[in-house]
Amino acid sequence: MPEVVEPGSWIQAAGKLKGTSEEVRKFNAHLDALQSKLYDAHKALIRENKPITAESLKNKYTGASDRQRMLVPIFQKHNDEVAALVPKEFSAGTLERYKTSLSHTIEFMKWKFKVSDMDIRDINHEFITDYDFFLRSVRSCATSLEQRISEIITKKSYSREFLTSFFSDNKDYFVRTSHKKFNKDQKAIEKVFFDMLENESVGTQKYFGLLGPILLSLTQKRILWIDEIDSRLHPILLENIISLFNSKKYNPNGAQIVFSSHNTIPLKKLLRRDQMVFVEKDAFGVSSIQSLYTKAPKVRSDASFDKDYLLGKYGGIPRLNIQLNLDFPASDANDPL
Repeated sequence: MPEVVEPGSWIQAAGKLKGTSEEVRKFNAHLDALQSKLYDAHKALIRENKPITAESLKNKYTGASDRQRMLVPIFQKHNDEVAALVPKEFSAGTLERYKTSLSHTIEFMKWKFKVSDMDIRDINHEFITDYDFFLRSVRSCATSLEQRISEIITKKSYSREFLTSFFSDNKDYFVRTSHKKFNKDQKAIEKVFFDMLENESVGTQKYFGLLGPILLSLTQKRILWIDEIDSRLHPILLENIISLFNSKKYNPNGAQIVFSSHNTIPLKKLLRRDQMVFVEKDAFGVSSIQSLYTKAPKVRSDASFDKDYLLGKYGGIPRLNIQLNLDFPASDANDPL
């Protein structure tokens, strides 16, 4: 077929060569086949709801849009980029783990599909679940949780049963506390584990439950609100919590805790005047609040806050009749007020 056509031999309206020779017929047939393929590519773009441009039509015609993207070269490119960033952004250990992961991936494809590489479009949920099974069974790779459990067992004397009991198959958490068991000679002979919710006191449960929000607040500079913080907590535990927020060492970010309490221990040595607010309820049930720092007359910074509070100098204490007459008259018994 000719690569160059004389202008006089070309029929512009028909888009074909003039003539009836065998060479001309082959050339025109080839043009018809190309035109048919272009029409097919055009229809395919319409069906796929893709923009029709000269570039997209050319790619569809040549098959460039359907070119395979293989997993191993993509994975290897990622590893090469990580290697270029060691040690600035990645450690050598991280790079080594990525290399091991690529090696396991290739081994899995050979084991499961009898191939050494795959198009990334063929990677689906089944591929992922089968790969997970391969890693845990054939390669005996532990999950991150199992690795962490093994690390703790190595460093501490906890049993695997105790650590794995924190997690169930549906990802719920089971918390247990460790207690030493002693023999008659007062020697520790073993550890026993109590279920947090069933065997521990309500105070222990509350303290454990507060630890999460407390740590989150301290590490992320948040304000933590707790109502009746002293309820069911030992005074020493209460002092410990407040001290954490007052500590420059454990609270370098300036997190804050706002709490209500009926315990006077915080007044004695844990709080300043500007950190104390008292709530007073009047005879009509209306509550008002006042900061001790702005109270008039002014309260000295070295005052005995706890004693003065109990004496009623700051308000916020219950008003009770010391002598309660429990023998109510019959006429008062039916009085709804």
